[in-house]
Amino acid sequence: MPPDSGVRYVLEPMPGISRARNHAARVCTTDIVVYIDDDAVPEPGWLEPLLIEFSDPRVALTAGRVLPPESELDTLPVCAWFGFIDLGEERRVFDRSVDHWYEKTNFGGVGMGANIALRRSIFENWPGFDERLGAGAPIHGAEELKAFFELIDRGYRIVYVPCALVRHSFPHTDEEIRRRALNALEASAAYIMLLFMEAPAHRTATWRYVKKKLKRITPIYSRENGDNHLLLSGRRVAWARLKGVLRYFFLRLTANQ
Repeated sequence: MPPDSGVRYVLEPMPGISRARNHAARVCTTDIVVYIDDDAVPEPGWLEPLLIEFSDPRVALTAGRVLPPESELDTLPVCAWFGFIDLGEERRVFDRSVDHWYEKTNFGGVGMGANIALRRSIFENWPGFDERLGAGAPIHGAEELKAFFELIDRGYRIVYVPCALVRHSFPHTDEEIRRRALNALEASAAYIMLLFMEAPAHRTATWRYVKKKLKRITPIYSRENGDNHLLLSGRRVAWARLKGVLRYFFLRLTANQ
Protein backbone atom coordinates (compact mmCIF):
# COMPACT_ATOMS: atom_id res chain seq x y z
CA MET A 1 0.00 0.00 0.00
CA PRO A 2 1.31 3.52 -0.76
CA PRO A 3 2.68 5.26 2.36
CA ASP A 4 0.29 8.20 1.88
CA SER A 5 -2.83 6.03 1.46
CA GLY A 6 -3.88 6.41 5.08
CA VAL A 7 -4.19 2.62 5.30
CA ARG A 8 -2.17 0.48 7.71
CA TYR A 9 -2.01 -3.30 7.43
CA VAL A 10 -1.78 -5.05 10.81
CA LEU A 11 -0.85 -8.74 10.98
CA GLU A 12 -2.40 -11.05 13.58
CA PRO A 13 -0.04 -14.05 13.62
CA MET A 14 -2.39 -16.43 15.44
CA PRO A 15 -5.38 -17.96 13.62
CA GLY A 16 -8.94 -17.01 14.44
CA ILE A 17 -11.29 -14.30 13.23
CA SER A 18 -12.24 -13.31 16.78
CA ARG A 19 -8.60 -12.89 17.73
CA ALA A 20 -8.02 -10.75 14.63
CA ARG A 21 -11.05 -8.55 15.34
CA ASN A 22 -9.94 -7.99 18.93
CA HIS A 23 -6.43 -7.11 17.75
CA ALA A 24 -7.88 -4.63 15.25
CA ALA A 25 -9.89 -2.91 17.99
CA ARG A 26 -6.82 -2.61 20.21
CA VAL A 27 -4.69 -0.90 17.55
CA CYS A 28 -7.47 1.21 16.01
CA THR A 29 -7.43 4.93 16.85
CA THR A 30 -10.90 5.91 15.60
CA ASP A 31 -14.07 6.01 17.71
CA ILE A 32 -15.80 3.39 15.55
CA VAL A 33 -14.37 0.06 14.34
CA VAL A 34 -15.97 -1.37 11.19
CA TYR A 35 -15.68 -5.05 10.24
CA ILE A 36 -16.34 -6.48 6.80
CA ASP A 37 -15.38 -9.89 5.38
CA ASP A 38 -12.55 -9.99 2.87
CA ASP A 39 -14.90 -11.58 0.32
CA ALA A 40 -17.77 -9.11 0.86
CA VAL A 41 -18.31 -6.20 -1.54
CA PRO A 42 -20.01 -3.07 -0.17
CA GLU A 43 -22.69 -1.34 -2.19
CA PRO A 44 -22.31 2.43 -2.81
CA GLY A 45 -23.28 4.42 0.27
CA TRP A 46 -22.73 1.44 2.57
CA LEU A 47 -20.67 3.01 5.35
CA GLU A 48 -22.50 6.18 6.39
CA PRO A 49 -25.74 4.47 7.53
CA LEU A 50 -23.70 2.19 9.79
CA LEU A 51 -21.97 5.16 11.41
CA ILE A 52 -24.82 7.63 11.80
CA GLU A 53 -26.61 5.40 14.33
CA PHE A 54 -23.80 5.99 16.83
CA SER A 55 -25.18 9.48 17.47
CA ASP A 56 -27.26 7.62 20.06
CA PRO A 57 -24.82 7.05 22.96
CA ARG A 58 -26.64 3.85 23.93
CA VAL A 59 -25.72 2.16 20.63
CA ALA A 60 -22.72 -0.15 20.91
CA LEU A 61 -23.01 -1.97 17.59
CA THR A 62 -24.66 -1.60 14.21
CA ALA A 63 -25.24 -4.43 11.75
CA GLY A 64 -25.84 -3.98 8.04
CA ARG A 65 -27.66 -6.18 5.56
CA VAL A 66 -25.85 -9.02 3.78
CA LEU A 67 -27.11 -10.44 0.48
CA PRO A 68 -25.64 -12.64 -2.24
CA PRO A 69 -24.74 -10.92 -5.51
CA GLU A 70 -27.84 -10.25 -7.59
CA SER A 71 -26.89 -13.07 -9.95
CA GLU A 72 -26.92 -15.55 -7.02
CA LEU A 73 -30.18 -14.65 -5.27
CA ASP A 74 -31.57 -18.12 -6.04
CA THR A 75 -29.13 -19.50 -3.42
CA LEU A 76 -31.00 -17.81 -0.54
CA PRO A 77 -33.17 -20.81 0.50
CA VAL A 78 -30.26 -23.22 0.98
CA CYS A 79 -28.02 -20.53 2.53
CA ALA A 80 -30.17 -20.66 5.66
CA TRP A 81 -28.69 -24.07 6.43
CA PHE A 82 -25.26 -22.58 7.10
CA GLY A 83 -26.39 -19.60 9.12
CA PHE A 84 -27.32 -17.02 6.49
CA ILE A 85 -30.76 -15.44 6.77
CA ASP A 86 -31.75 -12.23 5.01
CA LEU A 87 -33.09 -9.98 7.77
CA GLY A 88 -35.03 -7.81 5.37
CA GLU A 89 -35.51 -4.13 4.63
CA GLU A 90 -36.84 -2.87 7.98
CA ARG A 91 -34.55 -1.02 10.41
CA ARG A 92 -34.72 -2.59 13.87
CA VAL A 93 -33.42 -1.66 17.30
CA PHE A 94 -32.53 -4.29 19.91
CA ASP A 95 -32.05 -3.88 23.64
CA ARG A 96 -33.23 -5.59 26.82
CA SER A 97 -36.70 -4.07 26.47
CA VAL A 98 -37.37 -6.00 23.24
CA ASP A 99 -39.45 -9.17 23.56
CA HIS A 100 -37.35 -12.34 23.16
CA TRP A 101 -34.13 -10.33 22.88
CA TYR A 102 -32.14 -13.30 24.17
CA GLU A 103 -33.39 -15.61 21.43
CA LYS A 104 -32.99 -12.95 18.73
CA THR A 105 -29.39 -12.18 19.61
CA ASN A 106 -28.23 -15.76 20.06
CA PHE A 107 -30.12 -17.58 17.35
CA GLY A 108 -29.84 -15.31 14.34
CA GLY A 109 -32.15 -12.31 14.31
CA VAL A 110 -29.81 -9.32 14.61
CA GLY A 111 -27.12 -9.40 11.93
CA MET A 112 -24.03 -11.08 10.51
CA GLY A 113 -20.39 -10.52 11.38
CA ALA A 114 -19.61 -9.86 7.71
CA ASN A 115 -21.03 -6.34 8.06
CA ILE A 116 -20.88 -4.73 11.51
CA ALA A 117 -19.51 -1.67 13.28
CA LEU A 118 -18.72 -1.24 16.99
CA ARG A 119 -18.04 1.67 19.29
CA ARG A 120 -14.38 1.21 20.24
CA SER A 121 -14.86 2.41 23.82
CA ILE A 122 -17.00 -0.63 24.67
CA PHE A 123 -13.83 -2.75 24.63
CA GLU A 124 -12.90 -1.01 27.90
CA ASN A 125 -15.63 -2.93 29.79
CA TRP A 126 -16.35 -5.82 27.41
CA PRO A 127 -13.75 -8.56 26.83
CA GLY A 128 -14.30 -8.58 23.08
CA PHE A 129 -15.14 -11.38 20.70
CA ASP A 130 -14.85 -14.80 22.31
CA GLU A 131 -11.67 -16.29 20.84
CA ARG A 132 -13.02 -19.83 21.19
CA LEU A 133 -15.56 -18.97 18.48
CA GLY A 134 -15.47 -18.12 14.79
CA ALA A 135 -13.49 -19.15 11.72
CA GLY A 136 -10.07 -20.49 12.69
CA ALA A 137 -11.17 -21.21 16.29
CA PRO A 138 -12.19 -24.51 17.93
CA ILE A 139 -15.91 -23.69 17.44
CA HIS A 140 -16.24 -22.51 13.84
CA GLY A 141 -18.92 -19.86 14.21
CA ALA A 142 -21.29 -17.90 16.48
CA GLU A 143 -18.72 -15.29 17.50
CA GLU A 144 -20.96 -12.40 16.44
CA LEU A 145 -24.00 -13.98 18.13
CA LYS A 146 -22.21 -14.10 21.46
CA ALA A 147 -21.09 -10.50 20.98
CA PHE A 148 -24.69 -9.40 20.30
CA PHE A 149 -25.89 -11.25 23.40
CA GLU A 150 -23.18 -9.93 25.72
CA LEU A 151 -23.55 -6.32 24.62
CA ILE A 152 -27.32 -6.23 25.06
CA ASP A 153 -27.02 -8.13 28.34
CA ARG A 154 -24.72 -5.32 29.53
CA GLY A 155 -27.39 -2.74 28.74
CA TYR A 156 -26.21 -1.56 25.33
CA ARG A 157 -28.29 -1.18 22.20
CA ILE A 158 -27.79 -2.70 18.72
CA VAL A 159 -29.30 -1.37 15.49
CA TYR A 160 -29.90 -3.38 12.32
CA VAL A 161 -29.39 -0.99 9.38
CA PRO A 162 -30.64 -2.60 6.14
CA CYS A 163 -29.56 0.26 3.87
CA ALA A 164 -25.92 -0.50 4.79
CA LEU A 165 -25.68 -3.34 2.26
CA VAL A 166 -22.83 -5.64 1.30
CA ARG A 167 -22.84 -8.45 -1.24
CA HIS A 168 -21.30 -11.73 -0.12
CA SER A 169 -20.84 -14.74 -2.38
CA PHE A 170 -21.92 -18.11 -1.01
CA PRO A 171 -21.20 -21.73 -1.99
CA HIS A 172 -22.44 -22.94 -5.35
CA THR A 173 -21.63 -26.65 -5.56
CA ASP A 174 -23.34 -29.37 -3.57
CA GLU A 175 -20.05 -30.31 -1.95
CA GLU A 176 -19.38 -26.75 -0.78
CA ILE A 177 -22.93 -26.40 0.53
CA ARG A 178 -22.69 -29.76 2.31
CA ARG A 179 -19.39 -28.83 4.00
CA ARG A 180 -20.63 -25.40 5.11
CA ALA A 181 -23.91 -26.84 6.39
CA LEU A 182 -22.12 -29.50 8.47
CA ASN A 183 -19.77 -26.90 9.95
CA ALA A 184 -22.70 -24.62 10.78
CA LEU A 185 -24.72 -27.41 12.39
CA GLU A 186 -21.76 -28.45 14.52
CA ALA A 187 -20.93 -24.87 15.54
CA SER A 188 -24.57 -24.15 16.36
CA ALA A 189 -24.83 -27.17 18.66
CA ALA A 190 -21.55 -26.31 20.36
CA TYR A 191 -22.69 -22.73 20.91
CA ILE A 192 -26.05 -23.77 22.33
CA MET A 193 -24.24 -26.01 24.81
CA LEU A 194 -21.91 -23.10 25.66
CA LEU A 195 -24.94 -20.94 26.43
CA PHE A 196 -26.54 -23.67 28.52
CA MET A 197 -23.41 -24.07 30.62
CA GLU A 198 -22.13 -20.48 30.75
CA ALA A 199 -25.33 -18.39 30.74
CA PRO A 200 -27.27 -20.07 33.57
CA ALA A 201 -29.69 -17.15 33.99
CA HIS A 202 -31.08 -17.93 30.53
CA ARG A 203 -31.19 -21.73 30.67
CA THR A 204 -34.96 -21.87 30.38
CA ALA A 205 -34.91 -19.88 27.13
CA THR A 206 -32.00 -21.95 25.82
CA TRP A 207 -33.75 -25.23 26.61
CA ARG A 208 -36.94 -24.01 24.95
CA TYR A 209 -34.95 -23.38 21.76
CA VAL A 210 -33.20 -26.77 21.99
CA LYS A 211 -36.53 -28.59 22.23
CA LYS A 212 -37.66 -26.94 19.00
CA LYS A 213 -34.44 -28.01 17.31
CA LEU A 214 -34.75 -31.61 18.48
CA LYS A 215 -38.08 -31.83 16.71
CA ARG A 216 -36.48 -30.76 13.43
CA ILE A 217 -33.68 -33.24 12.74
CA THR A 218 -34.63 -33.23 9.09
CA PRO A 219 -32.61 -33.90 5.95
CA ILE A 220 -31.23 -31.01 3.92
CA TYR A 221 -32.09 -30.65 0.24
CA SER A 222 -30.60 -28.60 -2.56
CA ARG A 223 -32.11 -25.30 -3.68
CA GLU A 224 -35.61 -25.39 -5.14
CA ASN A 225 -34.77 -25.16 -8.82
CA GLY A 226 -36.40 -28.24 -10.29
CA ASP A 227 -33.43 -30.44 -9.43
CA ASN A 228 -34.14 -30.84 -5.73
CA HIS A 229 -32.00 -33.65 -4.27
CA LEU A 230 -30.72 -34.81 -0.93
CA LEU A 231 -27.62 -33.03 0.40
CA LEU A 232 -27.53 -34.31 3.99
CA SER A 233 -29.53 -37.11 5.53
CA GLY A 234 -31.29 -36.64 8.85
CA ARG A 235 -28.71 -38.98 10.38
CA ARG A 236 -25.82 -36.77 9.25
CA VAL A 237 -27.60 -33.68 10.57
CA ALA A 238 -28.04 -35.37 13.97
CA TRP A 239 -24.41 -36.55 13.98
CA ALA A 240 -23.13 -33.03 13.22
CA ARG A 241 -25.10 -31.66 16.15
CA LEU A 242 -23.78 -34.38 18.47
CA LYS A 243 -20.21 -33.58 17.34
CA GLY A 244 -20.81 -29.96 18.26
CA VAL A 245 -21.89 -30.88 21.79
CA LEU A 246 -18.84 -33.13 22.21
CA ARG A 247 -16.55 -30.43 20.81
CA TYR A 248 -17.74 -27.94 23.41
CA PHE A 249 -17.18 -30.34 26.31
CA PHE A 250 -13.74 -31.31 24.98
CA LEU A 251 -12.85 -27.62 24.75
CA ARG A 252 -14.09 -27.06 28.29
CA LEU A 253 -12.18 -30.08 29.60
CA THR A 254 -8.87 -29.11 27.97
CA ALA A 255 -9.23 -25.49 29.14
CA ASN A 256 -9.35 -26.69 32.76
CA GLN A 257 -6.19 -28.77 32.50
